[in-house]
Amino acid sequence: MNSLNAEELLEVMKKDFVHGSSWYYEMAIEYIEKYVGNINIALANLSDVKPGMASISNIIEVASKSLSNNSLKEVISNLRAFGKLARKRISENLIEANTVITISNSLAVKELLMASGIKRIYLMESIPGNEVQTAKTELSKFADVTVIPDSSVSQFIEFSDYAVIGFDGLYSSGYLTNKVGSLSLVCISNYLKLPVVAVGESYKATEGFPPPSLKVDYKGVDIGLFERVPLSLISELITDIGSKKEIEPNNIIDIKNYFIKTVLNYGHMEKP
Repeated sequence: MNSLNAEELLEVMKKDFVHGSSWYYEMAIEYIEKYVGNINIALANLSDVKPGMASISNIIEVASKSLSNNSLKEVISNLRAFGKLARKRISENLIEANTVITISNSLAVKELLMASGIKRIYLMESIPGNEVQTAKTELSKFADVTVIPDSSVSQFIEFSDYAVIGFDGLYSSGYLTNKVGSLSLVCISNYLKLPVVAVGESYKATEGFPPPSLKVDYKGVDIGLFERVPLSLISELITDIGSKKEIEPNNIIDIKNYFIKTVLNYGHMEKP
C-alpha cells in the first residue's frame, strides 16, 4: 500500500496512461479503503476513471452490494485475495512458444509469457501513450524484447509463434477492449494465420457492449485510447478460470458471475 491519500490516488488514476487494467483494480481497492466519507460518493468518483475498464466497474458493483450488509471491509480483503490468486492461476496456463508479438503493458500478459518461458518478444510501440518503456523494462526481466513501430506488425508476425494481447474489458456482446492498435494486430494475425491469445483476469468480464473510449490528444487529433476487438478473432481466451477456444456470450457472463459471487461469498464458488 502506498502513502497517498484517497484524493491523491484518484488523481493518479485519472492521469495515468502507463498501466493496465490489473493496476487499476488494485488502485481502486486502495482508493475505496482509504476514502473517508460517504462511500457512495467514492464509488461515483471511481466510475469517472477510465471508462471501458471493467475491472473498475466490477469493483464498484461488488462494493455497492456489500453496503447492504455492512461487509465492505471483508469484501475489500476478498478483492485483494482474489487478485493475487487470479494472477497465480493465469501463470498456470502455458503456451508452447519461443517468440511472441504483443502490445501495451499488461500484468496478465507478463505473467503468462514469463511462466511459459518465452525467449523473444516483439513489442509494439502502442502509440499514443507512453507505456512502452515500462512494458519493455518488465518483459526484459525474462526475455529479449524488441520494440517495433505499430505500422510494421506484419513483418514481425512472420517470425512469431503467437500474438498475445491483454484486455481491459471482456464483454458479453462478443468483444474485448484493449489499447488502440490491438485490433490491427489481431486482424493482421488472423490474415497471416497466426494464433491470437487474449489473457486477463476474470474480474474484467462484464455484460453488454463496451462504452465509448476515453480519447486523448495526439498531435492535434483526438484518438480513442481503447478499441473493440471481436472475440471471434481470438484463437484462445486465457483467464484465471482456465482456457477456452470457443467463446460464447454466456461464457463471459458466467466468468463475471464467478468473480462477483466468489468475492461476496469467498471460498464458496466453483469455477464455471
